[in-house]
Amino acid sequence: GLTVAELPALEANSDGDVILHAVGRALAQACGENFSEVADPLMLSGDSNSRDYIDPFLEKVKILNLSISLECARPKIDPIAPALKKSLAEILKIDDSQVHISAHTGEGLTPFGRGEGIRCLAIVGTIPLK
Repeated sequence: GLTVAELPALEANSDGDVILHAVGRALAQACGENFSEVADPLMLSGDSNSRDYIDPFLEKVKILNLSISLECARPKIDPIAPALKKSLAEILKIDDSQVHISAHTGEGLTPFGRGEGIRCLAIVGTIPLK
């Protein structure tokens, strides 16, 4: 949900938003569903907006909290963490105090820490709406 101006877009079938894809996968699991079964048909129909991929899950659960863990060399997350939290809170219709973000480089021991990609893990606390 946030564009980082100093970085090129990631190569992906969609918009390459690694955070929203991780959130989508966590939400899908909370709903007992498969994220790819929702996202892939949308992507194949030409919809590359990751926000659209999570909408079906947002109709099924109330989000209590979200924890994001990023492993990457770039971008530096701490300077953009407040903007990330705000963006995620708006997309998920929760307060930004319910969004928690941590980041590390893995001491450069993995491809992500060496700047070859970004790893994002998401844990979401939910309660079903139905």
